[in-house]
Amino acid sequence: MSVSSLIWSYVSRWRPDPAGTGYLHDDTWEKAGGGSGSGNREFDTPRALALDMKNLYLYVAEEGNKRVQRLDANTGNSLERFTHTYAPALANPFTPTGVAVDQRGELFMADTANQRILRATMFDGGVTGGIGGAGTGAPL
Repeated sequence: MSVSSLIWSYVSRWRPDPAGTGYLHDDTWEKAGGGSGSGNREFDTPRALALDMKNLYLYVAEEGNKRVQRLDANTGNSLERFTHTYAPALANPFTPTGVAVDQRGELFMADTANQRILRATMFDGGVTGGIGGAGTGAPL
């Protein structure tokens, strides 16, 4: 299980207690010295987490850095950062506030500022589709 802190800008991992009494803190990923940051394994306003059970990736939607980071769920190493900078000009910057992963490993990102959901396949650097936009409710 992973949790994030909006105020302290970190993500921490918890594992089941072998005694079966709950969870034990396992690791915390944050900027050295604490606070927000924009490097690998550093966060600024981490709004949502999604675990890809198929590939063992943890996705972190960062509103402050306007990106989604893909981490190795076991080590916390940053594998990729998605900022959507290659998108056509938008009214607002990419602002991820939610993430979800389906059983095939497709990533869905809520881009709140642009009122849309983006879909990326296996975080391959390419967005395969967008849903909505300005409240249109367009089908997937």
